[in-house]
Amino acid sequence: SVLGIVAPDHRKAFEALAERVFHGETGMLQFEIVGLKGTRRWIETHATPLRDQKGTISQILGVTRDITQRKVSEEALKQAEEKYRSIFQNAVEGIYQSTREGRYISVNPALARILGYDSPDELMKAVGDIGKQTYANPMRYVEFVRLREEQGERRDFEYEAYRRDGAKIWISSNARAVR
Repeated sequence: SVLGIVAPDHRKAFEALAERVFHGETGMLQFEIVGLKGTRRWIETHATPLRDQKGTISQILGVTRDITQRKVSEEALKQAEEKYRSIFQNAVEGIYQSTREGRYISVNPALARILGYDSPDELMKAVGDIGKQTYANPMRYVEFVRLREEQGERRDFEYEAYRRDGAKIWISSNARAVR
């Protein structure tokens, strides 16, 4: 039986799919199979009931494909995203993404601390216009945006910024336009 090669931790789901199909439903399942030498592969099966001349479900038609490479790629992507998130969250430098209009999309904890906020969410809620609310000289922000757009990247751009409490600090910014 096919169930013999289905990985033990996926057998109940495989049996449940077969049961649903024998009750007239169609379904899909992703599961692992175990080969003769213990090799494991990910399989995706789409199953539909087949009826005999009397309309009784007598068989299951399954279309199956190997999705092992996709699963490996998904896992690698997941690990890369977790690594990126860890770097973003734990960096000592302030990191952010913003819209062209000057609204934060994402902010790391370090930038929130630098600007005197308790959390990234608090900073993003409080600052709706980076140029007017963060830059002590809003025209400096206009210059920053112009240079970033023209050059695609801007390094060592210095400006005076407001902290949450109104104190001014100097910041050196490196930025790149994402298109």
